[in-house]
Formats: sequence, C-alpha cells, structure tokens
Amino acid sequence: MLHRVIQSAIVLTTLIAMNASAFWVNQQFNGQWVEVSNADARRGLNIQFIKTGPRDRGALFITGFTFDNDGNQIWLGGTFSGVVPGEDTFAVSMALTSGGNFFGGPDGNFDTRIQDFATFTLKFNSCDSMDLNWQWNNNGGPDIGSGTVNMDRGSSSLGNIVAVGSDQCVYQEPAPAQCPAFATADFDGRFCEISGRYTDVDITLSNNIVWVMNGPTFIGGANNTGAATVTIEPGTYIVGSSGSDALIIERGSKIFAAGTPTAPIVLTSATDIGTGTTPAPGDVGGLAIFGNAPTNACSAPLPACDAPFEGLPGSLFGGDNVDDSSGLIKYLQIRFAGNPIIQDEELNALSLAGVGAGTVIEFVQTDSGFDDGIEIFGGTVNLRNIVMSNIRDDSLDTDLGWQGSIQYGLIVQGDLSNDNGFEMDNNPNNNSAVPRSHPRLANITVIGTAPEGEGWRLRTGTSFNAWNMFISGSGEGCVNIDDNETFNNGGIPSALSGNLTVAGSAIGSCGQGAFEDTASDPFLISDWWNAQNNLIDVNPQFVPGTVFPSQSSVLIDGGVAPLGDFFDKTTYIGAFRDANDRWIESWTTGLDDAIQNALGQ
Repeated sequence: MLHRVIQSAIVLTTLIAMNASAFWVNQQFNGQWVEVSNADARRGLNIQFIKTGPRDRGALFITGFTFDNDGNQIWLGGTFSGVVPGEDTFAVSMALTSGGNFFGGPDGNFDTRIQDFATFTLKFNSCDSMDLNWQWNNNGGPDIGSGTVNMDRGSSSLGNIVAVGSDQCVYQEPAPAQCPAFATADFDGRFCEISGRYTDVDITLSNNIVWVMNGPTFIGGANNTGAATVTIEPGTYIVGSSGSDALIIERGSKIFAAGTPTAPIVLTSATDIGTGTTPAPGDVGGLAIFGNAPTNACSAPLPACDAPFEGLPGSLFGGDNVDDSSGLIKYLQIRFAGNPIIQDEELNALSLAGVGAGTVIEFVQTDSGFDDGIEIFGGTVNLRNIVMSNIRDDSLDTDLGWQGSIQYGLIVQGDLSNDNGFEMDNNPNNNSAVPRSHPRLANITVIGTAPEGEGWRLRTGTSFNAWNMFISGSGEGCVNIDDNETFNNGGIPSALSGNLTVAGSAIGSCGQGAFEDTASDPFLISDWWNAQNNLIDVNPQFVPGTVFPSQSSVLIDGGVAPLGDFFDKTTYIGAFRDANDRWIESWTTGLDDAIQNALGQ
C-alpha cells in the first residue's frame, strides 16, 4: 500500500510540474484570435498547431499584431515547440517583424527585426477563450509595455474571423473549481481521482478534467446488479499509474465514449502526458467490458452462465442475449496498457468478454500494450476500423466462442512482439465446445516484424471466415493452423466445410515462409490456401513509408465482396481502398514511426 501511495504521488507530482489543465491544445485551437475588450483596436493572433512528435507532442506557430504605447500597430511572430497534453499555458518569445498576415496565417515571409522583442504568455481557458499577457523585453524597438487581455474567436470590427473548424472544438468549458461528488480531488482539484465501484448511478467524465484511476474502477455492480453508466466526453484523458488501474464495465452496465477524429478519448499512463519518466507497456491496466452474450466458458447451460474473468474473478460474463448492448465506443486510444493483476492472469489493453452485438465499437487503437491488444472472450460484438500497434503479445486474440465480425483493421507489430498478429481459438480445454468460436473478418492488413511471431494462428477448433486480408513480414511465417479439431472443422482442401475459409486475400514476404506446413497435419496449409485462389509472394506496392496501396498495387482490385449483412461489399485487399483512403489518420498515435520501423524504412 505504501508503495502505491508513493508511486501515485510521484506520478501526480510529474503532472503538476506542468501548467496543468485537462485538455490538449492542438489543431482544434488553430485560427484567428482577437481581443474581446476593445471593439475599435483589437489585438489579434493567428495560431497554428503542428504535430511534431509521438503521442500528441507538437509546436505552436504564432503571428499577429499588437500596439505600441503610441497606438501604432506592430507585427510579431514566435514559436513554442514543447506542447504536450495537459498544458494550457505557454510563454512564447516573440520577434518583432517588418509586417504580418492575420487572415492567411503564419507564412514566414516577413523579415525579423528584433529577436526576443517581447514575451507573450497564452493561457487557454477553452476553445473560445484565451488570456494573453504581454511583456516588452526592452531589447530595442517600440515600447509596448505590459498587460493582459482576454481573446476569443468571435466576430469583431475586423469581420467574421472564426477559424474554420473551431465549431468542432470539443473543449468548451474551463476546468471546474472542484471535482464532482463522485470523484476525489487531488492537488487542489486540478486532477480528479476515480476508484472503487459505482452502482445505480450515471457519471460523466468531462474533458475539462484529467481523470486519475486509483486501482480497478468498476462501473456497475457484479452480476447484473446496480446498473450504472459512464459517459466520456471527446478529448478526455484518463490516466493510471499501475497495472491495477483499469476501467471495468460490469455486466448489465454501459459505457458511452464518443470521441471525434480530432479529439479522441485517451486512456493511458500518467507519465504519457507528463514531462519526465518515459511511459512503458503495462503502466496502466486498460479497459475491460463484460456482457450477457453467449460464451462456451461455462459448464452451466445458457442463460445461467456466470463465467469468471481472468484477473478479476469477481467480474462475470456470459448469457443468452446475442443482441446485448454494453454501450458505444468511437475514436478511443488505449496506450501502454495490459498488465498482470494477479500472477499468470492478465488484463489486455481492451478486453471484451461476453459483449453483445448491440454494442458499437469503431475507431479504436491499442498501442504499446504489455499483453494482447484486443482480446475477445466469447460474445457476439462486432468491430470496425481498429488499429493495433507495437503490442507485446498477440495483437488480436479471440476465444471462448466469439461469433462476431470485424471489418477494416491495421496491425503493425513491433520489434518486441513475440507472438502473433491474430491468435484465434475456440476453447483450449474443450476444442469442440459450443457455441464454437467463429470470427468473420474482412479488409485487415497485418504488418509483422516479430522474429518469433506468426501472422495468423488458427487453433483449438476455431471456425474462421475471412475476405480481403493482407499479411506480410511475420518472422515465423504468415499463416499457421494447429490442432486436429481445427483441421477437421475445416474439411479438406478439395471439399471445404465452409467453417474455415479465406477468399480474395494475399500474402507478402514472411521470414520463414508463407505457411507452416507439417506433413503430419491432416492437410497442408498451403494446399488449403491455394485451393481458394488466394495470392502468395505479393509485392503490395505501398506508397513509400506508408501502408496505403499505390495505384499500381494488386491490392486495389484483387479482393472479393465479403458475405454477410455486417460487411461493406469491398473488392480490394487489405485495410485501405487506395492511397487516398486514410482512415487511420488524425485520431491515432505513433503510427508513422511504427509503420516505418516495421517496413524497415
């Protein structure tokens, strides 16, 4: 307990070393800002945020005009290069320039007359409110004195100068004076701590507070009791300082976490948004959701299924409601998550156990996870637009009777990944258990680097249907099938049962070959693949440094339309239609470096 207290204190002290706020000053704040108090002679700034580093780091480029003590307009420009999440105040050294451009934004075409002419301190209160303090540095040029004004992005005597997209900014309210009743204030209320169990209540995690998890935070009571709901606003940061810090949605309760492409919700290590210790996989527990959909993890017949979850034996999942809803998740990043809660039983970055088809999960990234990126334990939940990058264990792991679908996914394995892109099981203790796992996947790109990993591993009796898949780079091989029950479930290459199929898919180059063929298996994996007219040894012809296919790539028109109502009827291979289909951009983190590392560029 003492270690936990000391660890939390260190993390929070790291956060407090910043000029702490809840939000991330980023491109949402781009555009023109003008002085509120003076209608006739307003000071004005043009602000542009440029992302310059991993995990939300960036720079602010500022140009604009103020007035000297005689009322003459002068132009200034400056840069703040150390923007990190959680900071709202920036002291910028401004140079005096020979001219300026307010409406067009910074363009660097003006001569600098005096460096470090003045210091502008910008404190952002919300999307539409900023306090500007200026101080002349007495290094020459006209005296502008010092002062403070409030600025906004509304109409002025200069005309309507609202920045394009400012109405999409999600940070509308300044940080509150105190934490809500369901949370505990840390360090004068600048952070709000959540912990324990919330039952029979609806709570909202707003984006003007940094939320700090202290141990497992349960939404709802165990076993369909004390139903509760947590709503998470776009742009919200939720942090933890140990592997036991996890957000857990119990069976019968709900999460509504609707981020946006420019303001994803982020669950991460506390050190990830601070300035100091480098975050590492396993710094935070992750997100786990339990539902009432079927699983084969129970000995009791449905609906009397109470399957315990690994690492959290008090949390149960399973039932007979295939359309059960645990809520909605869109535009979510989970970083540095997945860690043992008890020995040999681990949380994943995102764990979905018995989650039903009424749940919406789209645009989710798990990055730098200690265990699996996403593991699905039974249930019928469907997913779209998922990204898993730099995961230490399997990127996508399915088992215990999951019968759902995924369309559009990108997996980029890292150097420390020692397992697989996909690992798909039925039930390891009973390979023929029902309901039998039956994943249906379409349009997923797997880029492997792991010297000991495989691209796909299908085993312990799982069924599997896939369309328009691309896999390349995995060190041990691209595709492997294990266990007699898996082979038997699939039929034979000349007479497939329909339970184990792949169509319209392609394999690139893998370290030890495309397939892990073994003569003692019921059939050769290569025969199974080739019998379905899939491709091997494909050069994907990606646009350099990306995973987007160029116009000449075979991936663009080599696929087949997936079967089933869930799927868009795509006919291209992999996650992206062409070089312009960039759905992974703007809301993900760290992908450029991960992709270039995986591709050896």
